[in-house]
Amino acid sequence: VKQIREAAERVGFSLPAFDHCCTVQLSRKVFPNRPSYRLGALVDLIGFPFTAHNALADARACAALFWLAGQSWNAILPLGIQTEKEKTSMPQTGKIDKNL
Repeated sequence: VKQIREAAERVGFSLPAFDHCCTVQLSRKVFPNRPSYRLGALVDLIGFPFTAHNALADARACAALFWLAGQSWNAILPLGIQTEKEKTSMPQTGKIDKNL
């Protein structure tokens, strides 16, 4: 999210606060004690095909990690969704919206 906000600001846009899920924070909970939480290392761990330095590949890899985390950690409560206003890594409660 930081990179998206900074890119928007470079071209004169400001983004409103929005909820998001950090796949790094989520992966640290689902795959504890890994030597690295870089996106490339995590997709290697789960066997997902990945091309580094490609925005679409990054988005797909993050989606795969999020989906697998849900499968691996049956219900992921709390999810790890945070609001920019709260700046907390975990909500009080959360559920996966299967319609996303």
